Order: sequence, then C-alpha cells, then structure tokens
Amino acid sequence: MGLNYLLAPINLLASQRKGGRGGQVFVGPYLGWLLGGTYRSTTGTAYASSVSGGTTVSGEVKAGETYTTNRRDTNYYLRRLDAGLQVGVGYGFDALQLQASFSLGLRNIGAAYTPDAGNYYEAPVIKNRGFQLAAAYLLSPSRNATH
Repeated sequence: MGLNYLLAPINLLASQRKGGRGGQVFVGPYLGWLLGGTYRSTTGTAYASSVSGGTTVSGEVKAGETYTTNRRDTNYYLRRLDAGLQVGVGYGFDALQLQASFSLGLRNIGAAYTPDAGNYYEAPVIKNRGFQLAAAYLLSPSRNATH
C-alpha cells in the first residue's frame, strides 16, 4: 500500500551549537492529512504455509470514515486525519539541514465497515509507521546585512 500524506510536525529541537548548527535531536507530535494513495491485495487459498491461486485486486486509497463492502467499489477507504509522534536526528550546516526521522501513528486510521446485511468482518486496526529523510536549504535575506 502506498499512502500520500501531508504532515505538520511540531518538534522541539536540541542542537550542539547556536542557530541549529551541528548535531540535532528532535521530538514532537504531528498531524497528517491523507491525500490519497494506491493499494494491491492478493487473496488465495492457504496450503501449508503458502498462498496459492487466488486473485489480485488493486485500486485507489481514498479518505472516508466508513468502508463499504460493496464489491463494485474497488477503492480502499482510510480515515483522513492521522496523529502521532515523531522523533529524529539531523545535522545543521551553515544553511543546509539534513534530517532522518521516524513517525509513529497513534490513531487508528482504518475506516469502520458499514453495517451491510451479511457483513461478518471486523474493521481493521491500521496505524501508520514511517521513516523520512529530509534535506533543506535555509534562506536568510538578512544574513549578509549589517544591523
């Protein structure tokens, strides 16, 4: 499953030197908004410890609070809002920032199943986990100006 999120972290950062330069450690909460994605699922018949035969279904991931069991709908639904914690390390050069972080989702983003007649399945419990690598160049128009 490939999911696309817009994340808004609020991190507390500790760095070795003034202005975020040197080694960095950061931690804080984040909010994420599902933008969409794709999925692929294979079902089959179990024999011993492997899966054989079966079918593969793929489609789009869309935001929704409920998941229908309508077989004509090939979309997979997840809740739009995610919330969790982020922790990471990085290094700040003069104007370049390099960071690596891990995000741990705390909210169940699995959409609830609609109470269709004959639906005997429980809604899945899904929580995001993700690694991020980031590089940023910091612009400072007043860096060369005198005060």
